[in-house]
Amino acid sequence: MTEITTDDIRAFVDLAQDEAAALHQLDGSAIKAFADAWYLVDTDVISIRNMDDEELRKAIVEELVDVEYWRRHGKKMSYRVEDLVRFLPAVLHSRVMGAFADPHLQSFLERRDDGELRIDPVHLQDAMDFCGVWLEGEAPLTDEAVYIAGPGYR
Repeated sequence: MTEITTDDIRAFVDLAQDEAAALHQLDGSAIKAFADAWYLVDTDVISIRNMDDEELRKAIVEELVDVEYWRRHGKKMSYRVEDLVRFLPAVLHSRVMGAFADPHLQSFLERRDDGELRIDPVHLQDAMDFCGVWLEGEAPLTDEAVYIAGPGYR
């Protein structure tokens, strides 16, 4: 068994931060097309196949919170219902759409005539608390310990 050292961890964190910085240089459509930046995927490392139903609902909301993150950072990013399954094989589409139809998850959404899928600003805090991911400048509404990662956290 190979021992992981502090230097190994630092190198991994530095690589992740470099990749995040590079991602920020892309336009919205390129970010949206980069599968490694999203949660609704089916890869050897991350797959919705390994998620239970609750984890899948949280991953859907987390993806929508991330879309809000990119929009707040000036990225023009169209996001529609069909984008939820863009990185998934057809056999997994119905599972995602079933999770997406959950009434609790639906309660976070803004109804838009243009077909865009967005979290309703009134329910953004609820959505972040549900999925366990908070946008910069936002805070969880809990006294429990949470993990917050971002620039400068080492």
